[in-house]
Amino acid sequence: MPTMVVAHNNIANDEEIVSFDCVSMYDSINLDLVKWCLNKRKFDFLENTGLKLDVEATMKCIKLCYEEGMEYKGKIYKLKSGAPTGHPISSAIQNIVLSTYETEIYKKYIKSGSLRMYHRWVDDTICIVKSSEKYHLLQELNSLDPTKMLKFTMEESTTESGVNCIAFLDLKIRWGHNLGKFTWSTEVFRKATTSDVMKPFTEFGPENWKTGTLVWFLRRAVTHSSTMKLMDLELNHLRTCFSRVGYPHWLISNKIQKTISVMLGYEKKEVKVGVENKSDRWIVLHLPYSGKAANDCLKKIRYLLPVEKCRVTIAYSTTKFRSLLPKFTPQHGPSRRDPLEVNNCVYKYLCQCGMVYIGETLRRLDIRASEHSRNTEKSRSPMMTHINSCKNKFQKTNFTIVSTGLKGSSARKKYESIFIEFYKKSHQCMNICEKSKVMSIF
Repeated sequence: MPTMVVAHNNIANDEEIVSFDCVSMYDSINLDLVKWCLNKRKFDFLENTGLKLDVEATMKCIKLCYEEGMEYKGKIYKLKSGAPTGHPISSAIQNIVLSTYETEIYKKYIKSGSLRMYHRWVDDTICIVKSSEKYHLLQELNSLDPTKMLKFTMEESTTESGVNCIAFLDLKIRWGHNLGKFTWSTEVFRKATTSDVMKPFTEFGPENWKTGTLVWFLRRAVTHSSTMKLMDLELNHLRTCFSRVGYPHWLISNKIQKTISVMLGYEKKEVKVGVENKSDRWIVLHLPYSGKAANDCLKKIRYLLPVEKCRVTIAYSTTKFRSLLPKFTPQHGPSRRDPLEVNNCVYKYLCQCGMVYIGETLRRLDIRASEHSRNTEKSRSPMMTHINSCKNKFQKTNFTIVSTGLKGSSARKKYESIFIEFYKKSHQCMNICEKSKVMSIF
């Protein structure tokens, strides 16, 4: 993207290419800043969609996502600041916040002519700006946030061998004036801390994944290099890195030739004969990878199926990191089952005085209720302590199910803590030992 931008922008002597970056963006975006940005953008939303944005209702939903909480050593903690990492709401929030910066600051500089180019990738931006205005722009970026949490840094261009250059993402841009003519070039950029370690070719996994990794790096070498010389240097570097971890030399050479031919237009597409009867229907088989022998058998089976009926592709699956995390999928609604026969649930006991006890159990609720009913000095639950103090009778019929279908202890404890906090705020909760697990959501 910046390659095409620089190619069509002659940078004057009083201009520079600079890059602005947010400092710990996801840790610095808090709810007050989000609300401020929504109030700024709600009129644009109304103008573009014809719909009125209810900021308070939107903030309530965002707050629930922000305060989902995290578990550490059996305790659940509330997120005090920043956006939840990996949550879908975080990407939407950063776009809302940074688009507000675009309308409030960058747009003003573009209109005045001080900013001729602006492109953003998440929180990284690259601009062509007047040299005399770059520090004013940085100052405005750092002073716009009313909470004073979101800060920006500016990376200026440097000089290498008499040529200006700047790194943006994985691209390095060089430019200058030679004999009155504007010249520029781009190449792949690597940080000084890069290890250049690739996935070994002998490692257990589908061969398509390994060749796909190789092709991706080769494609980047072609797209990021502005001259054939720079592209050859990058391709030779990749040849060394991949051959070091066991990739066959013939495979690397074949993929390099194929990538260059396709991307630079050297290869002419030939019309294949006899493919007009192929079906447009695809069947995707999601299977665990079981080694090369099983992979070869599946290929033979796939080619035996008639392509006139359907075509089959195989998508190998592996153990995802998210599959190791506790799933939080509560199921609500009335149930015809006896509550005491339900297991793996969050339950509620309603005393005759109106006080509520919230608990969770993996076993049948009837077993847990029997444990609560024990009224001895050595085994006395907070529920029985309260019932004895208010002189009411313990009745199993007072148990109801709050939620079922929670996958894992972590999910049950999360849901339990939400309801404990809800009833604590109305002074109806008799729980006394779950204080460390509470999340402030309501």
